[in-house]
Amino acid sequence: MPIKPSDRTLKSVVDSAENGEIVLPNFQRDYVWKVGDQKSLATSVLLGVPAGALLLIRGTLADYSYRFIGKRDAESAPAGKHPRSCEFLLDGQQRLSSLQMVFGDPLSSSAWPGPMDGRFGALNARFVLQIAPAADDTQDLFGLRSLSFDSLPPDPDLVGDLFQRFAIRKNSGFDQWYHPKFGHEKGLATRRLDCARGAAQAGCVPLWEVLSADIDKKSSALGLALQALAEKQRAELLALHRDSKLSADILNDLVIPGEDVADLDEESISERLLERKHQWVQDVYSFLVSARNFQFATIELDADEISKAIIIFGAINRGGTPLTPFDLVTAKYAALRSDASLPELIARRLDNFPSSVEKALFPSSGFEQWSPAPVVTVKDGSLSASFRKQFLQVLSIHKKSAVPPIPSLQVSDMKQEEVLRLTVDDIDANWQSSSDGLARAWQFLQLRCGVPSEGALRNNLLLLPLSVTLCDERVVRDFDTYNKVEFWYWASVLTATYTQRQNDQAVHDTEELLKWVLGEVTVNPFKSRAEKVLKDGGYSDRNTLLRIDSPSSVGSDVDEYLLQFVVSAGARDLIDDRKISVVGDELNDHHLIPLATATSIGQSSREIRKSKGNETASLLNSPLNRAYILQKTNAIIGPMALSKYMLEVSTTAKSSLFFSDNDSFSLTDGPGYLDAVRDLLGARFDRIHMAVVNRMSSLVG
Repeated sequence: MPIKPSDRTLKSVVDSAENGEIVLPNFQRDYVWKVGDQKSLATSVLLGVPAGALLLIRGTLADYSYRFIGKRDAESAPAGKHPRSCEFLLDGQQRLSSLQMVFGDPLSSSAWPGPMDGRFGALNARFVLQIAPAADDTQDLFGLRSLSFDSLPPDPDLVGDLFQRFAIRKNSGFDQWYHPKFGHEKGLATRRLDCARGAAQAGCVPLWEVLSADIDKKSSALGLALQALAEKQRAELLALHRDSKLSADILNDLVIPGEDVADLDEESISERLLERKHQWVQDVYSFLVSARNFQFATIELDADEISKAIIIFGAINRGGTPLTPFDLVTAKYAALRSDASLPELIARRLDNFPSSVEKALFPSSGFEQWSPAPVVTVKDGSLSASFRKQFLQVLSIHKKSAVPPIPSLQVSDMKQEEVLRLTVDDIDANWQSSSDGLARAWQFLQLRCGVPSEGALRNNLLLLPLSVTLCDERVVRDFDTYNKVEFWYWASVLTATYTQRQNDQAVHDTEELLKWVLGEVTVNPFKSRAEKVLKDGGYSDRNTLLRIDSPSSVGSDVDEYLLQFVVSAGARDLIDDRKISVVGDELNDHHLIPLATATSIGQSSREIRKSKGNETASLLNSPLNRAYILQKTNAIIGPMALSKYMLEVSTTAKSSLFFSDNDSFSLTDGPGYLDAVRDLLGARFDRIHMAVVNRMSSLVG
């Protein structure tokens, strides 16, 4: 069903915000607009230019932790009370906060400085509009000089320059006419009159009463300032007439039908100027107050349409910070806990993840300490975007799979709609185990499988079966469990299993792996898959990797995984002759035989086909010609010929990379070059294949 925006007036929207009927879910970013942004938006209102749509979703204050418009501090619905209905503002915070400040009066209160508490600093200000032009200014946009106003010119730059912003201080400036505490010892009427006098003396009018409920032309500071400005100008025009200097245009405007300019005496001119003054005040006042009726397009959704809100947010906010399901889950959980946000709690838990490595995970010495931080956080310590997405998938699936017996899992169980249906209790019961599951998954991938980073795991959905299995409290994390998990992993990445229908495959594998580990099934569910390891045509078989059937490059998926298996099997560095590790070592992806015409790792098949000697380039880009080595070693041997540096490599190091002392490393250009390269790399493939088969046989018997 199409989404049709409705219109609300600026006054009704700001009133709803001030009454707490429109609030911000507490995942929204801070108020960040600058003065120029504020003036530009206010100009749009005066000129009647559309200012974008507000995106609102109906709910109750108990649904999310929330903030009041313009405030930085989070609120929570009062405990023990029936939660009040409200609308959450998903898009439009900067605009609504700005317009509330410019045309409303959020800082006015007898309990000063209460209104400033918890407000964003950029919103602690009041705005005025310059009405009187400077003496040397030819622009008189409000027609004050002639006391005649019709409308503003449609020039945003000219109109924008009329706005002036006065910063409000909490403990000073009380003697300034624009300060909310100005004249507080006096009555309201006197304060407004004194404020109007100060504004008129500066040639401007205050705007903070435009949205007031009791605004009146005769008693508001806005109306009184306009009257003061107009009266001063009327007196000047009358003085000009007495000096015979009143312009002919104004004189002619004062004549009514049937009269002549010569018929006007001083008394009639004074009366006509008084009428003109009143009309000007009325016209300008009505124009400014009409901002109350500025139409805001609003898109209003029901609580069960939250998934639709994310799509709409992206459509009306192209180029901005996207709204994500993780934001909404975070805000929902914050309604339960206000001491820390969900991402902060997850980050703390990951920081406190046990650094000691379980013997069952990695029984040999060398890995005694491990931390998840390098793979799940970004530079500032916050959770990476991919981790947030994976966390929600694991959270949603784990919530369902943790209830015995293991149910049939569906792709829909991890989709956005299901994630957004999670209750506060669901999140509270499962976020810790889900975080632990992802940490254990990465620990397993790095220590058992040689995966160096997020970027090296080409199929991120592989994390789902891993994490859900390793976070389940029923799973005993012993040798048998980790061996079954590793068997599944190599059976999945060294075949083309995850090159198609990845969502379906990940959910299916999650259910099957969990049942296998828990003993609900005794027959290995991945046995048939394992029979295709390094035999999957077009992906990982011998002919594909040796480029016998086609010169095009193999997919990057098997590239990465083949290199990682070699590391997991105990690869040693070519020069240092020690085992390398994806944890702690700086590694480079090194072409053992230097590239000829291919110029970069992972060069596209299109580029390789364009290059001279494309068959050679394609073969040298094969994962069989690649290995992880220390960064410093790569700097030394660089493009050095294989025959030159292999002479210095130990037998142990060669063997760890699946080469032999009997291999021929002397490769010379000529008719037999490609055959010689294929012989060398083919022998390496055979050894790797045998090692994989033996490894997988040892894992499950």
